[in-house]
Amino acid sequence: MRVRPSLQITGTQIAWIGGGVLCLLLTGLYHTWLSHQIIAKRYSLQALYQQKVELERMIRQLEAEYSTLTALTRVAPIARQSLGLQLPDTQQIFTPRHRPSSTTTPAIRGAP
Repeated sequence: MRVRPSLQITGTQIAWIGGGVLCLLLTGLYHTWLSHQIIAKRYSLQALYQQKVELERMIRQLEAEYSTLTALTRVAPIARQSLGLQLPDTQQIFTPRHRPSSTTTPAIRGAP
């Protein structure tokens, strides 16, 4: 019958094994924490994207409302009725004459 030698583990070996297990445990915890952070950032990014879509929709709605409120077909009757404005007669329209540009600059009053 053969006798097996007894397995003897020294304190240094136990320390190395414990250190390895601890490193594996810390690596697993870090990986879990990092995965959680990535998922949280994705949720935040998705919420911001939804907010962007909603704001773009609101901008389109406000632009449509602005164009409706400033349309000439709406403003003209209000200007006539509420403010008493009217279109000018042809005699009230002043057309400026074109002045040819001079090559010299005009003198400034009060300049020496």
